[in-house]
Amino acid sequence: MTEFDAAPKAGPKPRASAETIAEARRLIETTSLTQAEIAQRIGVSGQALCRMVAREGWGRPAVDRLETVRRLRLRVDERLAAIEPLLAKSGGSGLDEAERAAKTLGALVRTLKDLAALDRDEARAGGRGDENGGPVDVDALRDELARRLARMRAEHDEQVPGLPEA
Repeated sequence: MTEFDAAPKAGPKPRASAETIAEARRLIETTSLTQAEIAQRIGVSGQALCRMVAREGWGRPAVDRLETVRRLRLRVDERLAAIEPLLAKSGGSGLDEAERAAKTLGALVRTLKDLAALDRDEARAGGRGDENGGPVDVDALRDELARRLARMRAEHDEQVPGLPEA
């Protein structure tokens, strides 16, 4: 008999206990934890948790879109504040960082635009607008961002003459 003959045969893994399944459901349906975090917390693999969720038909809690828009607006302001000192650096050394930050801003603005479109659709169907009860004006936000970015770029170009236009 060889060492390979004595190896146990792989079979189906035991099903999670009722307590583990109940805790998984509670965490899926009531928290914003990722599935990976939940799987780690309850001691199962990510794949096992995905199968549980699909088999049981559990759903994630509804996301408050107004809170998401508020957080995204804060991120836009944070990124703008981060770009200003990068552009002020002498010698153009901060341009790569500023370009990455500008790309992040673009993605955030696109997300805000998509959320505003959803809000407009809901408003037409009798839903709601922004926190103040009015529609979200993404075009005005985008115009303001473009003005601020152009102003920062112009200020940077004045400080570092001879750089090619972007």
